[in-house]
Amino acid sequence: MHIARMRFSRLIPSMRLLSLFTLVLALLPTLAISATARGQAVCSSSTHSCFEPSIIEAGCSNPNCCATVCAIEPICCAVAWDELCVSLAAKFCTACGSVPESCFVAHGSGSCRDGACCEVVCAIDPGCCSVAWDTHCVRLATTPGTGCVGCGAPGAGSCKITHEAAGCNDSNCCSTVCTVDSHCCETTWDQICVDWANQLCPDCGNPNAGSCCYEHAGPYCSDATCCELVCATDQYCCEDRWDFYCAQVANNNCGLTQCTCGDPTAGSCKSAHASIGCNDFRCCNDVCAVDGFCCVVEWDYTCARQAETMCAIFVPSCADAYGSCYVRHNSAGCDEPGCCEQVCIIDNTCCTFEWDAGCADLAAAHCNGCGDIESESCFYPHFGPSCYDPECCDTVCTFDPRCCELQWDMFCVINAYSVCEIGSACGSFLSRPCGVPSRIAGCSDAGCCSLICNFDPTCCSRAWDETCAANASNFCDRPPNCPNRGDPYLVHPEPGCADEFCCTAVCQVEPYCCQLGWDANCVYVAQGICYSVAGCPGSGKCGVAHTTPGCDDPTCCNIVCRLDPVCCTARWDVNCVASAGLHCVPRPSWPCPCFGSCFEEHANAGCDDETCCAGVCSIDDTCCTVAWDASCTALARIYCCATPGCGDSCAGSCIEEHTKPNCDDSVCCTAVCRYDPYCCSGEWDTGCVRDAIETCEGGCGLVISGSCFAPHGFAGCADAACCTLVCDDPAFMYCCFMDWDQLCANEALLRCPASVPDCGDIGGGSCCEVHARPSCNDASCCTAVCAVDDYCCTVEWDQACVDISRTQTACSQCDLDCGDECAGPCCEAKDTPACSDEACCNAVCLLDAICCEVAWDQFCAMEAKINPACNGDTGACPQPACGTPEAQSCCYPHDNANCSDEQCCEDVCVIDDYCCTIEWDNTCAGIAGDVCDVCGGGVGCGSPRTGGCYNAHLTPFCSDSACCLFVCSVDPTCCSDAWDDACVDAALFFCNGG
Repeated sequence: MHIARMRFSRLIPSMRLLSLFTLVLALLPTLAISATARGQAVCSSSTHSCFEPSIIEAGCSNPNCCATVCAIEPICCAVAWDELCVSLAAKFCTACGSVPESCFVAHGSGSCRDGACCEVVCAIDPGCCSVAWDTHCVRLATTPGTGCVGCGAPGAGSCKITHEAAGCNDSNCCSTVCTVDSHCCETTWDQICVDWANQLCPDCGNPNAGSCCYEHAGPYCSDATCCELVCATDQYCCEDRWDFYCAQVANNNCGLTQCTCGDPTAGSCKSAHASIGCNDFRCCNDVCAVDGFCCVVEWDYTCARQAETMCAIFVPSCADAYGSCYVRHNSAGCDEPGCCEQVCIIDNTCCTFEWDAGCADLAAAHCNGCGDIESESCFYPHFGPSCYDPECCDTVCTFDPRCCELQWDMFCVINAYSVCEIGSACGSFLSRPCGVPSRIAGCSDAGCCSLICNFDPTCCSRAWDETCAANASNFCDRPPNCPNRGDPYLVHPEPGCADEFCCTAVCQVEPYCCQLGWDANCVYVAQGICYSVAGCPGSGKCGVAHTTPGCDDPTCCNIVCRLDPVCCTARWDVNCVASAGLHCVPRPSWPCPCFGSCFEEHANAGCDDETCCAGVCSIDDTCCTVAWDASCTALARIYCCATPGCGDSCAGSCIEEHTKPNCDDSVCCTAVCRYDPYCCSGEWDTGCVRDAIETCEGGCGLVISGSCFAPHGFAGCADAACCTLVCDDPAFMYCCFMDWDQLCANEALLRCPASVPDCGDIGGGSCCEVHARPSCNDASCCTAVCAVDDYCCTVEWDQACVDISRTQTACSQCDLDCGDECAGPCCEAKDTPACSDEACCNAVCLLDAICCEVAWDQFCAMEAKINPACNGDTGACPQPACGTPEAQSCCYPHDNANCSDEQCCEDVCVIDDYCCTIEWDNTCAGIAGDVCDVCGGGVGCGSPRTGGCYNAHLTPFCSDSACCLFVCSVDPTCCSDAWDDACVDAALFFCNGG
């Protein structure tokens, strides 16, 4: 069944038997081929005009022209696009790509600015380039699939470059990106789409592609020259997967110093040694594929231990497989032989192909649960059976099987302490430094390790994952100059880097990186072992200069750092503060916040996130004066969010499920994806949320932990410095391993005065919106509200604070009066009061004052739909006309007037005009059943000619009028198609069985 997934070349034995000499001969033509490949890559990625010289960039923006010129003069794609290249372009190319006009708007001159799109259109109609780019040319450009719009369209732009049209020219990459971000295929291919493409569709030389030296799940590798060389020999490596054979070719032929797998001098794979890699290529490859540390820093005890279990035989089996039996993973088999064997007896593909979700489900059903990462700590009692240290769990259950069958109670915990004592993994010289994640439990500093395991026992019983390393970076001694200025993935002269977690990990294995300078080797090590990147949010207020990068409000931080990256790679200085004041604070005339998501188009100006709204309008003020259109949503996506991936503030909370991958806490996200990679490649589903709660709860400095100054159910809090100050006090140590209650929040207010949110803080949260920390960003409004209720400035800005703000004259921006555009539509329920149509709003609030005082809820919206002041032809909620689909079926009741069959609608309303002025109720539906052919022509709800309501029949309706009408209001097919079993079930449920 799985053979089809292999490539044909892998089935030819001679390919396996090529001598090194034969292989080298086979690779000789790749010099020319790789040059051509580089030319093609340049022509698909260059952005400047073919008719203007560039001394710093090769290639040009029209791929066809670029390829033509480079075929004549290769230096134009290899070095720079100089005057000679321009003269050749003038002789052989059209003006496509060299004019400023859009390809999607008609204009009087020929050609347009997107070279690829222009070429495709002009090949169909040359007049679009020689005469004018008229509406016909625009139609050709916008034809999905064949023009310039859509995945794989011939004129679509490169997936790695922003362009005006939706979709891109690589259909596979485009489809992958649009699966997680539909905007890219519906509106425009903006920078966020490019960021997704770089992450999800790496190419040769892309840092996200993975090392060339050992296998990884996707195609390509990070060294461009080596990647092109290997793929010229075996295209599979750049089309499907960089597998074992691709890595072998790279090791043998690329001459990369970091490729030491299989080197006879590298040391035994099953013994720890100071160098990277080991002398058995296959074993080395398998270990480094799951733990890059072993091929980047050193082959330590953890690597040797993994080699002992993974390298017994080449084909994965239950004896040497890795990966939890209870979590889907790409490799075959799982890490508990007994469970593995049981599952593979049922489904042998779990041991021959991959351990997918079905295998994990089988494990949950047939195994004892030992090792399941959702089964909780062995050292704390819990309601379910088993625990997630497999060895400890199995041992305890041997003594007391009840622990794996019923419940892991206090007696199981006592046994666990006696046979697998917590902390036993601490202090071993064989372990990794405490700031470096590891696949085994514990770390090398006994004191630090014991401290962290008190907060999070999983660090000593499951693995020293990213959350353990992050807590160690916060609570234990940190290397000098961590953090300091500098991007961890770029060479810079200063010691250390801007990300404290990455800096700690790198400098604990390469101390000179924090003493002398951050050189190329430090960058290489960072790429192999770092689990977060400096960014947003950071510590420190957005409106106050501080020596660390980033600031505490993620949206403001993202906006400022998009405009000035130094603010997130060096320090948040006075220039960053000035930028925050300019771009994160709305002008008084701007409707920020206002109705409508910042990431969706809507007719009114402004959007619902005050800071994002201000940031977008500071770049394009029409978004706050005209309408929030596609251009505004594109700006919001680029400036209000971080680069897609773990830690993006727009990715969604780690403890709430969502349909996209990743979550907003980079450390927690990376740790969860260590155990369940699907959470970072598919979607953040319920399983990911469970893993996040289990893996990330406890400790300091994680976004998931919440504000230090408001109580919450998680242990620890997000401000690492303040959190450690509180938890260092033995009286408050519980705050970091139980929950952060009101006493912890009060202590944080006392110990961390500089970090406590103040009234008027930039990025401090809108006074008009609920947020889980005290104070808000408008000083006068905040002061006025807190004078009424100091809880709002000492604990959190809850709904009561928002309600108070609407009563204060100093908070005029929070007033939502009838007729205010930002009050939102009258026909939809929402959490805020009032609605944007003054007449409708006043009429509804006259009947129900709550609609204008508390919230325009579902009842207010329903009243608006039937109120005469709202549903006239020019009203806020006009009734749908007779005969329109929106009017709904004539045969069953609904809450609007009129119905979808024009003749029936008119016939009924002659009898009862209420049905066409107020509501199509049960009476109207009953009349329709009697007089309208569409509803049975006299056979309808209550007709004796229909069957009983509790018996299925092939015709619609049933004989009990009231029951029939109610069931059909729930399931219209019961009155349009047939009274089937589902209708009977509904009748039994709603009509009390007669």
